[in-house]
Amino acid sequence: ISLNREQRQRMLSVAEITSVVLAAMQQHSEDTVVLEHGCFAIARLANGNSPCIEGVTAASAVLAAMTYHVSHAKIQSNGCFALCEMSADPVNCKLIGEANGISTVASAMHMHLTNRNVQESGCRTLKWLALNPDSRDVPVAISAVAMAMWNHRSSEDIQKYGCEVFAFLARENVRWQRQVRGASAVTIIEVAKLEFPNEKFHRFANDALRALGESV
Repeated sequence: ISLNREQRQRMLSVAEITSVVLAAMQQHSEDTVVLEHGCFAIARLANGNSPCIEGVTAASAVLAAMTYHVSHAKIQSNGCFALCEMSADPVNCKLIGEANGISTVASAMHMHLTNRNVQESGCRTLKWLALNPDSRDVPVAISAVAMAMWNHRSSEDIQKYGCEVFAFLARENVRWQRQVRGASAVTIIEVAKLEFPNEKFHRFANDALRALGESV
């Protein structure tokens, strides 16, 4: 890929700022305020620039913050946000998946069932991570998404992202399709269709239902 001078400078700038943020997070690993803002900063830096982010180091810092401060909702929400933005890059997506990203996100969602921000960020992240799923983590991802959709039936975004996760997993193999169906996904999606009768949402919902073997 040929980059012009401005693009090269931007990549360098993003990488340098990211290094400063990561250093702060590593030095203040017990400070929840630093970690909360650090995760948010990584998310913003990765937006549109995810190939510029050093995937292994950044993912490790975010996942460590989420793991050691699992009860802190803002760290979980911002951490999921950061992982989501980083996962837009296929290389980073694979790295995060291999670093137990799916189980970490699912744990955050199970811990903060009533927090809409955590649930929405979690579903968005799993939408990307489902592209490189570790078969051991698929059941916890399905469970987390199903609970998010059921507990937050008034959130169209959560319903949409959940449908995308279900559609992808159901198409990957028959075993995962059965697991998604076993989580009452068909009922959850049908309820969401009643809640959001607009055509745009129904495209996502119907796609998931077809992937689950339903006639639409």
